[in-house]
Amino acid sequence: MAENFKAIIISRMIHWNKPNGNNWKLNTDGSYMRNQNKVGAGGIVRTRIGDMIIAFSYPIQCYTNNYSEAQAALIGISWCLDQ
Repeated sequence: MAENFKAIIISRMIHWNKPNGNNWKLNTDGSYMRNQNKVGAGGIVRTRIGDMIIAFSYPIQCYTNNYSEAQAALIGISWCLDQ
């Protein structure tokens, strides 16, 4: 069965949408690799013209990918609120 498996590669253009006005934009991501027991949360805050204000990456403790995604958002939002 596995011998007949063929990978399908799909390419698509992805672009960053800038925020309105003088607002900043926060993009975050979380990752959970069960087989390696590694979990991380990270993100970036950028200005309207795309200049980086801060980027962050942290190892975290959790047991699901959804939780790591939520933690990344929480870290980023908390930082933005403190500014």
